[in-house]
Amino acid sequence: MSQVLRMTPSLENRRRAVYTALIEHLSGDELWESLVHWEDAHAAEATFSGHRFLSDILVTPEMRGKRSRILQSLVKAMAAPPHTLLPDPREQLLVYRMKRGKTASNAAVSRDPRVAACASLLARLLRNMDNDTRLRMRLFILESVDRSKLPAATRDAVRNWMNDQTRLVLDSADPQDLQRLVNLAYVGLCEYIGPVKADAALSAALRQLGDEEPDLLAHTRDLL
Repeated sequence: MSQVLRMTPSLENRRRAVYTALIEHLSGDELWESLVHWEDAHAAEATFSGHRFLSDILVTPEMRGKRSRILQSLVKAMAAPPHTLLPDPREQLLVYRMKRGKTASNAAVSRDPRVAACASLLARLLRNMDNDTRLRMRLFILESVDRSKLPAATRDAVRNWMNDQTRLVLDSADPQDLQRLVNLAYVGLCEYIGPVKADAALSAALRQLGDEEPDLLAHTRDLL
């Protein structure tokens, strides 16, 4: 029978809970690969199967021997108050991803490649801006999304993404809604840097995406 764990609403605290549980038993690449897998496959879930997660990450006989203890630690950490958890390992995990060449899915947690494509494009647009323009664009996107007719789940996901500047956590979305999101970002670009520079910024982001995440490029072009 699967051990189904109820996840705390905050992405940061979910990551802290998993990190707190795993670091008691794993270290080095085993620890970070397990966290990468959790982020990519389970972070967007309200609940997840502890047994399924452990089956995925415990790949050696030595690791599998720790299964029951790790499961107990996960159950305990998921139920623990936030102040008892270890600090968020987000920065350390990002460094690990970059070192191991695992940055392709960094912009989004989603099973839908169109969501990942949308997030990757917008992340590059923001990354290429100076700090002042980046801040104004984030605020513009937040305000525009709040006024939009996007589904509540999409609005909430984008709002969380823009507020904490980590990743877009969205299981799937209608392609038209993703197009609307890209369009409103382009409108903001035109407002803050002008249409000519906006087109140049979009072209630069697409070139970077093609170099860094070529598997998402076709999905990205479908959103333009």
